[in-house]
Amino acid sequence: MGILPDAHYQGAQGSPVTTQLSSALLDHVGPWGLFLGFRLVGPILEGLLFRGLLLTAFVKHIPFWAATLLQALLFTAVHEDMSLALFFIAFGLITGAMVGKSNGLLAAILLHVFNNTLGCIGLISLHNK
Repeated sequence: MGILPDAHYQGAQGSPVTTQLSSALLDHVGPWGLFLGFRLVGPILEGLLFRGLLLTAFVKHIPFWAATLLQALLFTAVHEDMSLALFFIAFGLITGAMVGKSNGLLAAILLHVFNNTLGCIGLISLHNK
C-alpha cells in the first residue's frame, strides 16, 4: 500500500482523464515534473481564472455569495468527474470565500497547491507499487 490508502486515493486522484494525464506526465518527467507541471501550475492558473478573473467580474454584477457559487460551479464543471462534484463545489466555495476574506488570491492558491500535492503523493505512491 502506498502513502494514501486506495479508498482515499480515489477522491484525491480526480477524474480518469486527470489520472491519465498525471500518469503520463509522471512517466515522462518523473515526480518533480509532475509536481511542477500539474500540481503547481494548475492551481495557480485555476486560481487566477476562477477566483481572480471570473469571481472579480461576477462580483461587479451579482452579490458576492452568488458570484462565489457561480465560480464554484464553473470550477466543478471543468473538472469533468461528477462523482466528485460535491468536493469540487465545496472546494470552490471555500477558496472563493478565502479570496473574499483575504482580498487576495494567495491563500486560496496555497490551499489548492496543498490539496493537489496530496493527490500527487497518492498518484506517485500508487504508480510505484
